[in-house]
Amino acid sequence: MVEYWENASRLAFRFLEELELGSEIDGNIAMGKINFYDGLAPADDSQIVGVPDFLSLSFLQKRLNEIGGTVLVKV
Repeated sequence: MVEYWENASRLAFRFLEELELGSEIDGNIAMGKINFYDGLAPADDSQIVGVPDFLSLSFLQKRLNEIGGTVLVKV
C-alpha cells in the first residue's frame, strides 16, 4: 500500500514545484502551460499537477531533459 505522502500525484507536485521550468512553460508569454492545484476545495489537501495539452506536455518533457534527463513524463 502506498503511503499518503508517497502518492504519485503529490510527489510530482512537490518535485515540479521546486524546479525552474523556464519561460516556455512558466511565464507571461509562455507557449505551454502547467497548473499546480494545492487543495481543490476546503478541507481537501490533495496536490495535483495538470498539463492541459500535448504541446505543454512536450515543453515540460523537453525542459526536464535539459535539467537532468532522468524524468519521463507519463500520460
